[in-house]
Amino acid sequence: MIDANGQTILDFTYDGMKPPKDGIIGVREGNAWGYISLPWLEFILTPQVEDVWRFGNDLAPVLIDGKWGFINIKGDLVIEAEYDDVWDFNEGLAPVKLGDSWGYIDTQGKLVIEAKYQNADIFTGGLAPVKTGDLWGYIDPAGNMVIPPQYLEARPFKSGI
Repeated sequence: MIDANGQTILDFTYDGMKPPKDGIIGVREGNAWGYISLPWLEFILTPQVEDVWRFGNDLAPVLIDGKWGFINIKGDLVIEAEYDDVWDFNEGLAPVKLGDSWGYIDTQGKLVIEAKYQNADIFTGGLAPVKTGDLWGYIDPAGNMVIPPQYLEARPFKSGI
């Protein structure tokens, strides 16, 4: 891995890597994933889980025995691995899948928006896209439908668009 100046910052001795975010990168050794902190190249979590995703709000998803949970910046499992799928935390909430439905948890692991959507994505600018039936709309952090389902596709807003 190199930086924007072409300087090597990480010799590629791993079997796989995830894109870095906030100075943390997911790395794979064999079939196990972990996290290292850049630029110190110290393990936050030694490779030991099935999959990882990016950190958000100082928490990161990890796949353990087929279920997703979250670790903190120290590598401690702080939200139990009980979800069928997840996205990363953004604006204090993370989409989680329970069975066939999506809802949202807070950084303490409390389900704060009921798992009732067919699909969901992260919050940006105070809104998150959710799929109800065949159409997408947008909810606020309280779970109120702010933009009614009317779109065949929807993504998180970026720069208000």
